[in-house]
Amino acid sequence: LITKDIPQENKREIGFLDIIGRQEKETTISRIYSFFLDQEYSPAISEIMIDVLCSIICQKRDIDFNLQSYITYTEYCTKNRNFIDIVLHDNDGGKCILIENKINHWLHNDLKDYWNTFDYVKENKVGILLTLEKQDGDENFINITHTEWLNNVVQRGIPASVTFKEYTYFIDFVNNMNYLTKNNTMNEQTKFYFEHKEKIDKAILVRKEAERYVLNELGKVLRKYS
Repeated sequence: LITKDIPQENKREIGFLDIIGRQEKETTISRIYSFFLDQEYSPAISEIMIDVLCSIICQKRDIDFNLQSYITYTEYCTKNRNFIDIVLHDNDGGKCILIENKINHWLHNDLKDYWNTFDYVKENKVGILLTLEKQDGDENFINITHTEWLNNVVQRGIPASVTFKEYTYFIDFVNNMNYLTKNNTMNEQTKFYFEHKEKIDKAILVRKEAERYVLNELGKVLRKYS
């Protein structure tokens, strides 16, 4: 154990969502997604966002699907008065993407109600369960992770036309989602502990015994000269 390198803690820079205490809030995160998907407010980034999303959809559902011009909604009210986190609705009608955004909550939503809210043919309607970790979807909702989507967008390259402020906001958001993903999975330090649990626990006992010895010796010195 002594000869092994102990994984160091990866310190994280504080982002704007940390400052306002909303780094794990699903509604806030959905609104940020909505902004970067909005073709009017964020034209350059939204073009890559929707292109990457449709590419992932095509791979996972083995279909030819795309949205060229659409409107972005958050908290879209369904037939049964539930709310879909994000809806991307084709401007010409007949096509949509329904996104259920999950951070740290269990999936207990009525996905069937979400799906039936739009009376479109199955080929023109896609449900997405957007999560930190991989989960099982169903026949209508495919699972895509936050990092799977966002990191692919970054890898494509952010256009030079994007303003410095918008670029900063977007990368900060991507970093936040990557952090939440890593924080939700076993990191290198945790893996190291479980792989060497017995030796580490013994080392902790040895340390406590050493501390007890030092305190005992200090007590002897104090008693001698007091």
